[in-house]
Amino acid sequence: MVSTYGYTTEAALEKHASRDYSAIDATLLDSAHIDDKISDAEVFINGYCGNIWTGTIPPDIVLITKQIAKIYLDNFMIERTIGNIGEVNGGVIVDVLERYDIITILEKYKDQYGDEQGIYISKRVNAPRRAIFRRNPLGWS
Repeated sequence: MVSTYGYTTEAALEKHASRDYSAIDATLLDSAHIDDKISDAEVFINGYCGNIWTGTIPPDIVLITKQIAKIYLDNFMIERTIGNIGEVNGGVIVDVLERYDIITILEKYKDQYGDEQGIYISKRVNAPRRAIFRRNPLGWS
């Protein structure tokens, strides 16, 4: 099985995470479950940016897909107490938008591709209303 949009692969994710997930738990972390988490990351990215990439995937999108899929898998492992829970983010569930520079890269792609997609709400603290809502070219807000 492969992920829905093919932004990254199980092998690339395991290399990024420095983990062999099937060696941790062959049942709950098999290829189907890992590809499902990669697909979830792809859907998150597509929804946030308002675009679906085909053909050559931008390197930033490949990186972000691996980072988000790793967060999803880490959180899954914490919830199910799979593997050594103390070594997985200290046993704390992690919000996707609080890790790495995910939000910075996603904002770049949202600005690049999202102008024609309608309204998007960004995670911005103490931002004026006009900075949070994006207006589409048709004029509705």
